[in-house]
Parts: sequence; C-alpha cells; structure tokens
Amino acid sequence: MYGSQRPASRSLLGDLFGFDPMNLMRNPEAYGFDIERTDQGYRIELPVAGFKPDEISVTIEDRQLRVEGRSERRRFTRAITLPDEIDAERIDAHVDNGLLTLMLPLHPKMQPRRIDVRVGSGQLRTGTVPSVTGETLGAQAANGGQSKETAEQAGR
Repeated sequence: MYGSQRPASRSLLGDLFGFDPMNLMRNPEAYGFDIERTDQGYRIELPVAGFKPDEISVTIEDRQLRVEGRSERRRFTRAITLPDEIDAERIDAHVDNGLLTLMLPLHPKMQPRRIDVRVGSGQLRTGTVPSVTGETLGAQAANGGQSKETAEQAGR
C-alpha cells in the first residue's frame, strides 16, 4: 500500500530525476545543477566553468541523459533519467559564460483537429454522407460503385 501512495514531501521531480527535493532546497550545491520546470519542459543549468566546449559531452541512451566534462585536471559526470514526457529528439544544449544549459522539451500535445474523411481511393468527399443500407450498397454496385445521387448527377 505504501508503494502506491507518494508521501507529501516527495515530488514528481524527485521521482523522475532521482533526488530528494527537500534536500535540494536545503543544499542545492550538493547536486551541482539546477532544474526548473517550464511550460515547454525542463531547463537544467550546470556550472562547467574551466571546461572548454569540446571537453563537455551530452549523450542520451535508454532515457538516461549523461553530461560529462573531461579536462587534463578534472572530470565530472552527471546522469539524469528522463521521464517519458520529454521529447529526447529535441533536447538542446548550449554553454555560455561557464554555464551549460539543457532544454528538455515536452512532447507536443495532441491538439484537437479535424480529420478529412476520404472515399475509396482517397478522393476527398464533401457534403453530407448518405446513410448506408443494404439497398444503398446494392444500388452503388449497380451504378459502378457510385451512390444513386452521384450516378443521377453524372447522367444529367
């Protein structure tokens, strides 16, 4: 029962990114990066002062985002498990003034849209669609697959 309920002190970010958010508020330096939720996704900022851009690598494999820095004098590695809502194909990373910023966008939401209904070989059908009955199907077969109305219009 405990596993199915989340204690109030835990957050979605804690579950998703594997850290205790209460500890992050008390000691943000312990994690070495900041995570901010935005309307578009997540922004992660990680200090990388002293590293050249070619000494920093960002990779993703099996929903695991890994940031590594390697220079002659020091190294670091940070790994974050990405939630399913992140669009891994559109992750963006840039470095500016010793700060690496990762933008992790959410998958685009499905927006309501109209879907055109096509007839047969893909021709777009406009107007009203007649109800289909056995009689209608029989008439269409007799008219070469056209509805009675379409056959009458073609005959005029």
